[in-house]
Amino acid sequence: MLRLLEKWVTLYRGIPGPLLGRLLAAPFVLSLVDLTVTLLFQPAEYWQGDRSTVIEGNPIARWAFSIHPLMIIPGMIGWYVIVIPLILKSPAWLGLRVHVFLVLGHLVMISGWLIRNHETGTLFAVIVWLFALPLAWMLVEPYLKHWNSKVPIAV
Repeated sequence: MLRLLEKWVTLYRGIPGPLLGRLLAAPFVLSLVDLTVTLLFQPAEYWQGDRSTVIEGNPIARWAFSIHPLMIIPGMIGWYVIVIPLILKSPAWLGLRVHVFLVLGHLVMISGWLIRNHETGTLFAVIVWLFALPLAWMLVEPYLKHWNSKVPIAV
């Protein structure tokens, strides 16, 4: 396990911190907000132990939540292990598109939970979009000149 962790750290050695922060902050934070609203809006029966009442659109996440709420943690770590190299190590044209897809996807999912489950959910969803989208844009904007580049941004 330690060897695997050491290999993973070595893979990202030399990538500037600002690049890591700019390209990973929005997808990471939005995935945590998405997880939070997913857990927040589960029915009372789910929290009383009836895992069959889980509400989740992602079939893999639904399977994890049907076992236990904490089962999503290994899944999220696995997801990050896949997504981080896609953003940082793949050609920039792919990495940037993955980044945009994740940001927009999480914003859509967060909005869906808010709109369906809260009286003022539409207002909250609009506020989330008005806050998150410009912030995500500011973080990724310096790298958009590489939108069609065939080399990774981290090079």
